[in-house]
Amino acid sequence: MHVRLVTLLALVPAVALADGRFEELRKSAQQFDGGLGEFLELYLGDCGTASNTANCRNRSKEFQGQAKGKRFYTLVREDEAGMVGMSDSTRAGGDFTIEVTPFFPGAEHALTNAVPKKTDAKGNPILPVLMIPGTLPGVETVDDMERLFKNRGVRLELLFRPEKPWALPKKGGGQMTGVTAKLDAIQVTSRTGAVLATWIAPDA
Repeated sequence: MHVRLVTLLALVPAVALADGRFEELRKSAQQFDGGLGEFLELYLGDCGTASNTANCRNRSKEFQGQAKGKRFYTLVREDEAGMVGMSDSTRAGGDFTIEVTPFFPGAEHALTNAVPKKTDAKGNPILPVLMIPGTLPGVETVDDMERLFKNRGVRLELLFRPEKPWALPKKGGGQMTGVTAKLDAIQVTSRTGAVLATWIAPDA
């Protein structure tokens, strides 16, 4: 999911391309073996057919309490990173600009940096885009980067602190559900592990 908006809001002034800072922050984060989907299901109390049981609700409530204020790490793989794209300008500086819509899917839910209030014509939640300046790794060109993004060869590493659950009516019925979180850092890499861009929140 990639929604391009004009308004950049307060996310833009974050420190970018902070060499070594991402790994430093990651050391203090908890990682789930099952990835973002496992985290979201546990936080939201999604236990499948047992979701409405007291045991599931209590487990979710307990985990929400334990997770409050803690930092977590997750990897958004290529097939899930559809919220990432290259901008047609270099508004944020750098060799090229990466647009990240902070809507990160996991299982049947999503992690966001704000509570979505409405959807676009296609039913996608509308959230402010984060602009991250990118640097060409090695001898690659901007054209190489464009092909990389077009072919979904990009991964995201996220560091976040969960805040609260949210729900939004889904087009055609039902609800979209997720967790809003404070994003501490985002690192954009290729499938080979080359770092394309790093974004660090000012107060991380």
